[in-house]
Amino acid sequence: TGRQINLPVVGTKFLNEWILPNSYLSFAEFTHGGTRLPATEAQVRNMLQLAEYFGWIRRKFGSAIGITSAFRPAAINRSVGG
Repeated sequence: TGRQINLPVVGTKFLNEWILPNSYLSFAEFTHGGTRLPATEAQVRNMLQLAEYFGWIRRKFGSAIGITSAFRPAAINRSVGG
């Protein structure tokens, strides 16, 4: 459900969809509500790897861990002095 996004490697997905099965991390969480989308294959592969780690952490502790964004495009990073 939610708005559709299109990403390299994974194709068209919904923002409220889990990035990986049992990752408990949605595309919306990772992309700041779809406003910060990974644009390259390498960025999406990093996203998949991070989703795996976050899912492991959430399963280990048995509770949600708040994430508002796990990806910041270079232009936004520069604008905030990152």
